[in-house]
Amino acid sequence: MSADHPKKPGHSLSPAELQEAYAQLQAEYDALREDYGRLQQQSLNSQAEFPQNKLGNKSEQRQKVYTRTLQELGVVLTSSLNLDDVLDTIGKQILSLMAVSSCTIMLLEPPDELIWRAMIGLPEEIRRIGRQRIGEGLSGWVAAHRQLLQIEHAYNDPRLSNADLRRRHGYYTFLGVPMEVKGELVGVFEIFTMEPRRFDEEEEALLAAFARQAAVAVENARLFEEVNKRVQELEQLYQAAHAMSASLDKGKILLKLAEQLTQIMGVTSAYILEANETLTEQTVVAEYWTDEANEKERISDMGVVYDLQNFPVITQAIKSGEVLNFHNDSDFVCEAARKELQDYNVKSALVVPIIRSGRVYGEVELWESRRRREFQPEETKLAQTITQHAASVIENARLFEQVQNHAALLETEVARRTAELASSNKQLFQEIEDRKLIEAELQARSVSLATINAIANTIYRTFDIQELVNEAVDQLMDYPKFTGVSIFKLNAAKQTLHLMAQRGFEQEVVEIGRTVTVDGSINGYTVRQKDIVISYDFRNDERIVPALAQMLHEEGVRGIAVIPIMVQDEVFGTYSIVLPENVTLTYQEQEMLLAISSSLGLAMANARYVTQIRNEIEERRRVEVELQAKTVSLATINAIAEAAYRTFDLAEIVRQVVQTLRAYPKFAGVSVFSLNEKEKCLDLLEQTGFDVIVKENKRRMPLEGSINGTAVLEKKIIISYDLPHDDRAEPTTRELLLQAGYHGVVVVPIIYKDRVLGTYSIVLPENVRVIEQELKMLKSISTTVGLAMSNAQYVRQIEAEIKERQQVEEELKIYAAELEQSNRELQDFAYVASHDLQEPLRKIQAFGDRLEQRYGDLLDERGLDYLSRMQSAATRMRTQIEDLLAFSRVTTAAQPFSWVDMSKIVAGVLSDLEIRIEEMGAVVEVNPLPMIMADPAQMRQLMLNLLSNALKFHHPGRPPRVQISSHYVQDYDEVADGRLASRQMVQIVVQDNGIGFEEKYQERIFNLYERLHSRRDYAGTGMGLAICRKIALRHNGRIQAKSQPGQGATFTVTLPVEQ
Repeated sequence: MSADHPKKPGHSLSPAELQEAYAQLQAEYDALREDYGRLQQQSLNSQAEFPQNKLGNKSEQRQKVYTRTLQELGVVLTSSLNLDDVLDTIGKQILSLMAVSSCTIMLLEPPDELIWRAMIGLPEEIRRIGRQRIGEGLSGWVAAHRQLLQIEHAYNDPRLSNADLRRRHGYYTFLGVPMEVKGELVGVFEIFTMEPRRFDEEEEALLAAFARQAAVAVENARLFEEVNKRVQELEQLYQAAHAMSASLDKGKILLKLAEQLTQIMGVTSAYILEANETLTEQTVVAEYWTDEANEKERISDMGVVYDLQNFPVITQAIKSGEVLNFHNDSDFVCEAARKELQDYNVKSALVVPIIRSGRVYGEVELWESRRRREFQPEETKLAQTITQHAASVIENARLFEQVQNHAALLETEVARRTAELASSNKQLFQEIEDRKLIEAELQARSVSLATINAIANTIYRTFDIQELVNEAVDQLMDYPKFTGVSIFKLNAAKQTLHLMAQRGFEQEVVEIGRTVTVDGSINGYTVRQKDIVISYDFRNDERIVPALAQMLHEEGVRGIAVIPIMVQDEVFGTYSIVLPENVTLTYQEQEMLLAISSSLGLAMANARYVTQIRNEIEERRRVEVELQAKTVSLATINAIAEAAYRTFDLAEIVRQVVQTLRAYPKFAGVSVFSLNEKEKCLDLLEQTGFDVIVKENKRRMPLEGSINGTAVLEKKIIISYDLPHDDRAEPTTRELLLQAGYHGVVVVPIIYKDRVLGTYSIVLPENVRVIEQELKMLKSISTTVGLAMSNAQYVRQIEAEIKERQQVEEELKIYAAELEQSNRELQDFAYVASHDLQEPLRKIQAFGDRLEQRYGDLLDERGLDYLSRMQSAATRMRTQIEDLLAFSRVTTAAQPFSWVDMSKIVAGVLSDLEIRIEEMGAVVEVNPLPMIMADPAQMRQLMLNLLSNALKFHHPGRPPRVQISSHYVQDYDEVADGRLASRQMVQIVVQDNGIGFEEKYQERIFNLYERLHSRRDYAGTGMGLAICRKIALRHNGRIQAKSQPGQGATFTVTLPVEQ
């Protein structure tokens, strides 16, 4: 192919075009800076037009400082856009505005670091810190949360970095404020104070507004710094481009260079390949071949990309910077290279790396198709020199491309920053408007700050809650709108509010409102709502006490605001503000009142907490003393208890008491007395620590006229610390104790179950006193000694009772044996007597009948009466003898137990009484009855007696009605080892509707010959129920009666099912 083979190099700017572009960029930058200065001047003009406020001296001074600070910052921004100057001005104005000693301004460096750019008033060793990450340290926390942060005692906060270093330099309060523009974080400035200080809400609001304006200033300065930096880079690139403006067309230069290489080196073809940055690929950027290179068969390789991994030898030569001379048959040539050489009929080749300043830009390949050729060192060196131009061309071309790219990016960035600057200034104007609202809050915040500061100063000085509320009332009364202030405290039960302090009210109003209830008052309503309550028409407000509303109205009050005093949702009380007519509270004033409420609540909570701590300290001291006394008391009681467990000897127990008490350091002597109720005196049992004279002279103490006797009579501890002048002391004892050097005495009555058993006395040296805990110890010991003495006495009584009981038991055994013999003899006698008396009684009745039959006509009326009475008495006697015989037969004529059907037993009894039942018109209902193990004859006798009585004692004019039923029950007996054993019982119930009897006779009716009615009314001997009871007892059962007069009677017989 020919040497002027067509090429398509990339588009590039000429030097003239490049200079024109740079001039246009400079003009745009100048216009941008002019607009920026004009906006800053407008901002300063707006600040100068702010109206002067009418606040107090302190707030007015702050406004002046704040306005001056903004003006100075504006002057710096219009005179210089240097970032360091701006930061230095911001830092100094913060120091002036807030009256602090040090300030640090940190700017955000993406992605997450804060760089310390301005450090005013910081020690050198702290200035070395230099940077920190977002989220680390207190400033990192402010940056991460985008929130203002204020911490007192900051050196104790675990988030503070280099805490020891800052503590060493006396840092106290930390205040960090984020600087933001359009929601994007610019940086953080932090303030440390060297003394205790709490920045109020006003100061925090001022700093927040200042931070926003400072952020705009910083961002503008950074914008200028970045634009200036880009312009400088552009100037450098322009100068480099201008120096090589004659050869910026890389394609043409490299093509010319390839042509020169073929001519100088005498080869048929030359190729220039440009490598990528990683040296993995190469692209053909220039090629030239002579006519001798067989042009007709050649195809252009311009733009072809080669993978260097396929050509390892060439790759190695390029990376190492070595020149490579090879042939189409060289051993180290790879197949891909050999094939390409053969395709183009290349006999030899020379590869020269393109290197400049150690950087590889690609390679130059020289091909020889005419003959096999070895390139000489001089030729190789010449080729290397020429390739240096290729490196310069490639490097310049790349640099120019960068210039073009940077210019485009700079243009875009300038446009974006210009838009941001306009937005920032718009935000600045909005913040100026916001500042006007802040100024409206200054007056309310000034009073709030003064009140809160007064409360804080009072807290630092004292925890007296009364002094604190008095100070708060005085501060609030300085506010022009408020005509009266009162503070109430909520009681513990949360039912009433009590006045603590007030100003501006008449005495009559104070007396009425001294205590108000939570229910039925506006203060109580505020407590329940936990929010400020305002009423501008309180005369018609049902929440206000009517009498109080009337009095306040007469004093010219038209409105009232009640604010809860609370901390963390806990209400401590309320405070009230009264207002004259046509006066209302603004939103800022309500916020002020709530802020004061929080401070009062915190103060009250702290005062309560301090009181609790003091009480706990006192309680701890008391407990420690009490513990010491309890330890001694426990040791004494244990010693006494050990002696009491070991023995019941009263003398040994008392001796142990005296020895243990004597070991207590305060006690100089101990004596124990027992009460002699018979002699009305106290007898000495044991003593120690007394002089011999005292021991010998006072073995007995009278109850009257002695301290010990007084303790017994009054049943309480008697203490005397002035024996010489104590008239209660027995004179002789008093003199002896004074001679022994004792000036005080404690007498403790020994009481057990409200019974005085004696006393024990403790004598004290001069100026020695016992405390409350020691008195409790002495009472505890008294109780233990009383128990021990009572146990000893009780043991002696038990021992005496045991001896007496043993004697009684022996006597009872003898008496029981005699009684058993007597009962047997009595039963035998009753049986014999009953049996033997029947014969003479039958003769009396027989001869009486004969006398009446044969001689009845001969007897007069009186004789017949005597005869009738004799026969009647004989009949009664016979009946009584038969009943007595039946009673004795329950034991003497008893039959063995067997299974008995009680239903059949009752049926037989009813058959015997059938005629009597019909005559009386009686109704007898019998329910099913069980089978039991019993004596059949005695069961018949039992049921016959019960049914006969039910028929006999019927109600006149009312037919008898008898019901017989039964049911099972469980009964329990105590066995030999003390356990309870259950057994099945049956209860047979006989219930009638007869005349009944009074309950007081329900036991008496079962006695022998017991009658509740005369023989004229109801016949009988009174033996029937006695026989029933004896039968029940013989069957290991029981019988019970229950009745009311006129309501019938119920007899219940309880018998075991099995014997």
